[in-house]
Amino acid sequence: MADWMKEEQEIPAGVRSRLDETYKEILSDTPIVKRKRGRVTKGLLLAAISMLSLAAVLTFTDVGQALSSFLGFTQFTSEKVQESGFVSKQAATAEEEHTKVSLNEIYNDQNEIGVSLTVDLEADSPLLDESLDNYSFSMAVQDKQNNFIYDLNSGLRENGEAVLSTGTGRLEVSKNEEKHQLNILFKMENDSGKNVDLNDGKVTVTSISAFEEAGEPGFHTKDELNTADISGKWVLPITNKEFVSFKPVYFKPKDKTYKDAIVAEASPTTLVVKIKNSEIEKIRGTGDPMDVTIIDESKRYPRKEGFETEINGEKIQQYNFGYGGYDSESELTFSLRGNTYILEKE
Repeated sequence: MADWMKEEQEIPAGVRSRLDETYKEILSDTPIVKRKRGRVTKGLLLAAISMLSLAAVLTFTDVGQALSSFLGFTQFTSEKVQESGFVSKQAATAEEEHTKVSLNEIYNDQNEIGVSLTVDLEADSPLLDESLDNYSFSMAVQDKQNNFIYDLNSGLRENGEAVLSTGTGRLEVSKNEEKHQLNILFKMENDSGKNVDLNDGKVTVTSISAFEEAGEPGFHTKDELNTADISGKWVLPITNKEFVSFKPVYFKPKDKTYKDAIVAEASPTTLVVKIKNSEIEKIRGTGDPMDVTIIDESKRYPRKEGFETEINGEKIQQYNFGYGGYDSESELTFSLRGNTYILEKE
């Protein structure tokens, strides 16, 4: 691994310039509808999508098209990761306001935290209305000392407590009307770079919202859009089980010409590629600027996040990819603007 990658650095919020188009669709920090604790409400949709830094990107899949991942997290292709118990099975449930929320699985490393939840609703719950095709929820993840690891508009930080990670989240929801269930996968970018200890911690859900897809962007009234929201406090303890941690797997350019310009490391959830701006300048103006991908033997992985940082006074572009192969490939191809770089495992 190149020496300059060993330097640990903080990434100031003002320095990070997000590159990933995926995260342009984010939810407002303001609740979608006014919450009234203890009952489901329908009302005014204030802002379906707004430009704030902390939010969830939504993907909806109806029961007829449900992805296999809703049975659990299946993106990890490394045998070592699969056999290790990296994804921790959980069994906590909490019931309030005639709604049961269950924590099925959880995982974490220095780049990402993921939770799998099931929400059991009453048969006549407005959240199951067939016209509602977008979902959001409010939640927090805390460690056993009640420190906030991640907070998505939970309303629990009454005294303005600090949050370890403020990275973007990705939410996938599958609606099963026959079973009166919502299946939720939520993946949180861990921008702290720390592998946090979640033993004896907890996941707390404080609201679940649904809204109809708007035909036009902007402000919409309740007469134009159907919405539903339920609020409560579903506290889900994380069982005291050792979470498996993994050391990074490092990759270096096969062409020694780039040995001081490009470095990469893989965790179970993420492949991080860092490339010096001086190298990017050499290829500026070539190829498709949106082409930033990792390629293995069977699949292409577009970047999920990108930002600029600085190491030892030199500007660096960092690209994060949702690559779950970890140690399974001896070589990967990094494609940038149509220029390819072969990365080999150290």
